[in-house]
Amino acid sequence: MVDQEFKHLQIEKLTLDTLHHILPATALSPREQARRERDEEIGHAIDLLMTMPDDGVLLIELKANQKLSTMRAAVHRVIDLKKADEMLVSVRAGRRIYLSRKEIPGGRGRKPHPRRSGVARA
Repeated sequence: MVDQEFKHLQIEKLTLDTLHHILPATALSPREQARRERDEEIGHAIDLLMTMPDDGVLLIELKANQKLSTMRAAVHRVIDLKKADEMLVSVRAGRRIYLSRKEIPGGRGRKPHPRRSGVARA
C-alpha cells in the first residue's frame, strides 16, 4: 500500500514488526561465522570454569585445524567481553590452553625480576 507517490519515488508507512519480515538477514562470511562459533564455545568454557571451585583449572585442547595464536587471541577477547578479569591463561605443550582463576603453577605470569623490569633498586 503506497501512501504517496512522486515522480522519482514512492513513500509507504510501515511498522517495525513488518520491517523484520521485509529485510533479509545478511549472511555471515565463513571467517566471521567461525569466529562467532569459536567465541561462543570459549564463552561456554569460561562459564563452566566460573562454576568450578577456585582451584579448578580448565584445559582447552586445540583440534588439528586450529591455530594456537588465533585461539589465544579469541580466549583473551572473550575474557575481555565477559569482564572476567580474574581469569588467568597459560599455554603449554604447544596445543593446550589452560584457564584458571588462581595462579597456574609454573606459568610465566609471575612478577618481573627487579633487574629486568627496568626499575632501579635502592
